[in-house]
Amino acid sequence: MIANRLPFLLMSAVVMSTVSFQPAQTATTTLRVRGTIETYEPSTRTLSVSTSNGTVRFVLSTVVRIRQGWHAIDASALEKLSGYRVDVRYSESGGQKTVESVHVLGKPKG
Repeated sequence: MIANRLPFLLMSAVVMSTVSFQPAQTATTTLRVRGTIETYEPSTRTLSVSTSNGTVRFVLSTVVRIRQGWHAIDASALEKLSGYRVDVRYSESGGQKTVESVHVLGKPKG
């Protein structure tokens, strides 16, 4: 009886061992910085954001989502939005920031 089930048991052991040795997927965490736009340099696509902890610089890819209010805007428009509040969502790996989206919120009150 066991001899009849031996191929099935061996196959089950192979499948189980293959599954157990697969590496776990690493989840990415989205980080967020809120602050004020200091500058945007179009030639390097670098956005500088002033926060309560100092200035944070982000290099924007060509595919990053940028919007002001409900409207999508081009990265070049950020150059004229110095002083506006901004919310930047990004992930970080090995010290490298990858920007997912930039949302311009408006001028600070005051």
